[in-house]
Amino acid sequence: MKFLLHVAVVIALGLVLALFLPWWGVALAGGIAALALTGHLGRGFLAGLLGIFLLWTVVAFLQVNATGSQLHEGFAELLPLPLSGTGLIFFSGLVGGLVAGLGGLSGSSLRRIVFPSRRR
Repeated sequence: MKFLLHVAVVIALGLVLALFLPWWGVALAGGIAALALTGHLGRGFLAGLLGIFLLWTVVAFLQVNATGSQLHEGFAELLPLPLSGTGLIFFSGLVGGLVAGLGGLSGSSLRRIVFPSRRR
């Protein structure tokens, strides 16, 4: 249950920070959430990864469905990767998730340094 709360906080922070910061703001979302909620390195990384992966993937699918755009299909053909348009959406979610996961890992590490007695 605590992990799901952590993922929800990462998603909420990711949405808010996206209003003010460029794409790398997701690293701050993962880091802030991990700094506030956990000192466990693996939990901080996974919550950041899962939260932003879900956020970016769902938002991309909603935008494609709302506009009826085929831009993602055309863009996938331009890249030298064996991806379809849907695969490109998942790939971008994975990249954002990895950035947020590394931010979460950094936040968890900082929490362990600042509060050494609170390991978990």
